[in-house]
Amino acid sequence: MHRGNHGPSVARPRVGTRRRRRRRLPAGRPLRGADPVERRARHRDHDLGAPARPGRGHLLRAVCVVSASAVGEEGDAAQARVRCVEAEGVVRITLDAPERGNSLDAPMLARLEELLRGLDEGVRVVLLEGAGPRAFCTGYHVPSLLAELEAGPSVTDFEAHPLERALRALDAVPVPTVAVVGGNAYGAGCELAIACDLRLAAEEARFCMPPARLGVLYSATGIRRLLELVGPALCREMLYTAEPVDAQRALAAGLANRVVPRERLDEFAARFARTVADNAPLSLRHTKTILRRFLAPPALDAAALAEVARLRAECFASEEFRKRAARLGGRRP
Repeated sequence: MHRGNHGPSVARPRVGTRRRRRRRLPAGRPLRGADPVERRARHRDHDLGAPARPGRGHLLRAVCVVSASAVGEEGDAAQARVRCVEAEGVVRITLDAPERGNSLDAPMLARLEELLRGLDEGVRVVLLEGAGPRAFCTGYHVPSLLAELEAGPSVTDFEAHPLERALRALDAVPVPTVAVVGGNAYGAGCELAIACDLRLAAEEARFCMPPARLGVLYSATGIRRLLELVGPALCREMLYTAEPVDAQRALAAGLANRVVPRERLDEFAARFARTVADNAPLSLRHTKTILRRFLAPPALDAAALAEVARLRAECFASEEFRKRAARLGGRRP
């Protein structure tokens, strides 16, 4: 094509040939993004909620199957409230109880643990999200917590409690884990988010650790994770005031890795996950193993663990906790 003084000339197709039509991008898909994650893999579509391509559906069956332990009414409800889909090595787990802020109960946590421990070898990255625009997860469902207390001491058998088991399962996932925080991440929901390797947040997201408001004590592991992530000053502020931290402050403190407009969060998370998943899987797994070794704190001795358990049990047995929990009832922050 010749370029002259009057601008570029237009090459004409030869007689008898058909002009190639330029493929249009899907509607709403930008041509160029400001973020490198958006520019990578721009030529491909990766809808994590769509059925896997032929020949690529084996992971969907492997990671989303329900074991015999989850059969029954509670298991069916938990399966409906913790959904799982997979596409090309990217697993998306959704806490799906938006009518109550995606708050957690024991069956949901058992289902979450089951999914996390049953991940297929081909999985390269895990996304954890909450359904609906208002909340990632607003913590433990207070009526369920009160019912557990009435039923017996299982709620204070901390190491065996479904929340601790789910958090340990999340921590043990051998591939990168990413929390997609579209709204409030409160209490146990904030614990789930900080137990992930990375956090992508909507501009409206808020992070809150409100044990003092409810009158309980978090686990030593949960407090340690928060302390390591945000440092002593903000950790103390979050725990002492029980006030939420907005997305921009979370970004500055390292509590969030990226902050994007809410309407772009799903697409951004899918592209971010694809960027991670396209890297060498063995390198990702081994890198996470080494990072885990560097970040692992000295283990608490038996006496320290016993003291933490005693302090937590004292809080749960207190009249103050019961009064505050009764006031909250089913209302989430």
